[in-house]
Amino acid sequence: MNSKLRVAHVVSHPIPYFVPLYRALAVRPEIDLTVYFASDENLDEHYDPDFGRKIEWNVSFLGGYHHVILPVARPPRKAGLHVDRTGIHWGIQRELLQKKADVIWLHGYQYGNTMMAAAIGNLTSRPVLLRDEQNFLTSRSILKRCVKWMILPLLFRNVWGLYIGKNSREFFRYY
Repeated sequence: MNSKLRVAHVVSHPIPYFVPLYRALAVRPEIDLTVYFASDENLDEHYDPDFGRKIEWNVSFLGGYHHVILPVARPPRKAGLHVDRTGIHWGIQRELLQKKADVIWLHGYQYGNTMMAAAIGNLTSRPVLLRDEQNFLTSRSILKRCVKWMILPLLFRNVWGLYIGKNSREFFRYY
């Protein structure tokens, strides 16, 4: 029997501020972490429309922890976006089903990949950790609130919210 807690982290692409956390978890003897990226977005020089210029990082995002970058299943839907955040990456879902991770850790719930991974966690009775920055500070349309009210309690049934503050905690508690 494996004494390490096997954690599968599903995230759309390498995110710079997560790298120190991944590296810290990777050296913990009780944790076997695998990070699944749906895309290699951010690894090479790329144009960032929000900053209006090309961005090139001078540090490696991939060293010091176990990761898997699965090939993109289809071309992106939006110009300038390297990963299709709305679709389901079936390679990641197969990995989750085959690897039998003890815990599934998700970043965001609104992407097809993370919704499907949460469903896999629910169906296989594995705990799901969800980190998200959602809160009730931004107003939403009545339609969006109704859809969330119907879907999120089902999606969050087996989810432990990794909230980042009081307002985020209220969001998780509500759903």
